[in-house]
Amino acid sequence: MKHLFTLILLLGLVVGSLSAQQTQQHSAEAVQLLQCLRMIEGQKTISGTMACVNWNLNEAKWVHQHTGKWPALNGFDYIHHPFSTKGGWIDYTNISEVSQWNSEGGVVTIMWHWNVPANKSGEYSFYWGTESDKTTFDVRKIFDPTSSEYKLMMKDIDQIASYLKLLKDANIPVLWRPLHEAGGMWFWWGRDADACNELWRTMYRRFQEAGLDNLIWVWTQSAAWGKPYSDGHCQHRCL
Repeated sequence: MKHLFTLILLLGLVVGSLSAQQTQQHSAEAVQLLQCLRMIEGQKTISGTMACVNWNLNEAKWVHQHTGKWPALNGFDYIHHPFSTKGGWIDYTNISEVSQWNSEGGVVTIMWHWNVPANKSGEYSFYWGTESDKTTFDVRKIFDPTSSEYKLMMKDIDQIASYLKLLKDANIPVLWRPLHEAGGMWFWWGRDADACNELWRTMYRRFQEAGLDNLIWVWTQSAAWGKPYSDGHCQHRCL
């Protein structure tokens, strides 16, 4: 993986600087990663694995064990954020494996299966539906700052921002892919296109205000809504 890190650094030097606006919005490490992605776009494919459960390198290690090669990218997930506690079974404040992956030249990508209270009291879910193990959490409440749903969304967004801040402080650039597969409408955040768009914008603004310039935002477009994404920030796959 150290060879990939060298490649990213070299590409960062030869591609040249981004515009002043882009430079202000991204950390030096994020700029280098973004330049690397732009250099190989349409020419190469980055191999990757997804953490087994959500916060480890197990699958990447399996690939290396069986092929002798490391994937270039590893995906992590904040899926269990309601249960993350220091010293508990899942602790997102422990970034040791993410740091290891980054230090050895691996690309870090993170998504968020956003768990909210399920229909059954005391349970959590990100799948939309009326069954007890799913949720009818209303994403449209993003337009109502007085609602309990809005307050929970803001609380969760700020919690995730605190986790991402740990990566920023460690100079780790992240391909950040929130609200994924929204157009499929099987997740609560995708039930309404306009509300999902507003939730994306709100998260983007709050993360910007938190100084998270280490993020390269990734939007997964979907035609299921029958309408394009309306925010100018999201006309490209990565920004």
